[in-house]
Amino acid sequence: MADVQTVYVVDPDTDHITEVAAALRAAGLRSQAYPSAEALLTGLPNEPRGVLLIELRLPGMSGLQVLRDHTPERLALPVIIVTAHADVPQTVQLMRAGALDVIEKPVDHEGLVAGVRRALEQEAAAWAQGSNTAELRRRAATLTPREREVLAHLAEGKSNRETGGALGISPRTVEVHRGRIMSKMRSDSMTGLVRALVGNGLMLDGARTAGHDDAPLATAAP
Repeated sequence: MADVQTVYVVDPDTDHITEVAAALRAAGLRSQAYPSAEALLTGLPNEPRGVLLIELRLPGMSGLQVLRDHTPERLALPVIIVTAHADVPQTVQLMRAGALDVIEKPVDHEGLVAGVRRALEQEAAAWAQGSNTAELRRRAATLTPREREVLAHLAEGKSNRETGGALGISPRTVEVHRGRIMSKMRSDSMTGLVRALVGNGLMLDGARTAGHDDAPLATAAP
């Protein structure tokens, strides 16, 4: 995984790439250039961080094709389209396809850098959110089947006694399980734990737990 945010610039115009790279470097931003979409997809690191700045018209695969067909699976990055040929209907089409912004050539370097910074801020927030979700799933995977059952009932607002009655165990045993759950999930309150699960796009689903193939605590919300 590339931990450093990078502006991945895709354009066959070497003069344009040189100018953009200089503007980004002057702003303290790192960039990597590719002459085509195929070169980008071949040369990208695993799980890249940053933003994709891509020319609409490319030899071979177009910028729109990358946006539609490859971004969700391989490029979890915000995309800025650069083009000298986008009219209003095409700009709308690109935005609907998922482009964060469409920038016209010749590029205003100050505006370009400002747009890239906004995209990098968005990517950083999304990456942090994803990291939080992955960590919650990792912790949930350490829960035993019984702890997952207890958590599912407690998350519904049931008391220790009600949870024990539903599971056929004593309230004291529920309390022991509860303590272990809070320790493993690194939470100091049941309310806070449930809020974290829901806030990270996870949904409690009965007595099942995310992170277990046979019993997946949270599942992705629809």
